[in-house]
Amino acid sequence: IMNNFWKLVISFVICFGVAFLGSLATDITGWYQTLQFPTWSPPSFVFPIAWNIIFFCMALSFWIIWKNKAPKTAYWVFAIQLFFNLIWSPIFFQFHSLFGALWVAAFLWLAVWANVIVFGRTSQLSAWLLVPYLLWTTFAFALNLNIYMLNK
Repeated sequence: IMNNFWKLVISFVICFGVAFLGSLATDITGWYQTLQFPTWSPPSFVFPIAWNIIFFCMALSFWIIWKNKAPKTAYWVFAIQLFFNLIWSPIFFQFHSLFGALWVAAFLWLAVWANVIVFGRTSQLSAWLLVPYLLWTTFAFALNLNIYMLNK
């Protein structure tokens, strides 16, 4: 049986693996530089800081759920939100689809919200660790929407 230390390690590998794969599709040069941004858009250096904090909290949240043997639904919801998280970057940065990325951001927000609810049934701490993620995806959706509106 796997001990909690290895569950923690694997939780971090999963979450930061998704972060790494998403970063491979992220290019803030070229096409991205031609986009119009709302005045309230943060500088580019803010995004990796925010996402690293979020992925750290996400990994801890998943570890808590895993070590507490949550129902299978919790793992599926977590995997679904990771999927939407992963595909947003290539859709936005590689395919240059602002509208497609907006839809993915909407589904990501719904999946993160569902993730908070489902994890909260097993651990309140686990759910609270996902609140920064929910807040950031709310902000990211609004930013994506504004970028779409300014550049359509």
